[in-house]
Amino acid sequence: WTVQEWYQLPLQMGRALWTEPFFGEGGRLMVSHAVPVYDANWRYLATVCASLELHRLAGVFSEMRIGGNGYAFMVTGDATFVSHPRRELLMRETLFSVAEMEDRPDLVNLGHRMIQGETGTASLFDPLRGRLIVFFRPVGKMGWSIGVLFPEEDALADIMRLRRVQALLGLCGLIALLAAGLFISGRINGPIRLLKDSAAR
Repeated sequence: WTVQEWYQLPLQMGRALWTEPFFGEGGRLMVSHAVPVYDANWRYLATVCASLELHRLAGVFSEMRIGGNGYAFMVTGDATFVSHPRRELLMRETLFSVAEMEDRPDLVNLGHRMIQGETGTASLFDPLRGRLIVFFRPVGKMGWSIGVLFPEEDALADIMRLRRVQALLGLCGLIALLAAGLFISGRINGPIRLLKDSAAR
């Protein structure tokens, strides 16, 4: 066990860290959080480690639908997929390997930004799905990143719907202002007309 990643990495790096996901007993997808323990003189004593099952979390993310046609995915610090609707990618492929297989250089740029811990958006092009938008951000201090991807037309449809509602509200407001103006001018003009008629007699 002293050669295992959960033992060696915290010892060598001198800090707590999350391991890359691995398949544990029974083929379950796991991740470990390991913390090195030192005495008062900073001599290494042991590594305390806790392992968590990821299959439920990965399942929740994989089945999550964003809008009508979007989905969420999660990658590790080396861009390995731990959650994605395409189950064949899980723990077998990275954003970089998919970019190479599908000739998608835009995924390489996205992969670099995600593993560097950036928060942001990116525009992608999928030959089958067209233009896509992805929002991404790091997952705490794990070194992992989560992305939410959906077709650009879905986002634009919502924006166009909002613009139509705003235009309709603006038109209703303008009509209300005109009606109020006519009402007020009628109320003012009536007494002025009577005063004018009285002055003319």
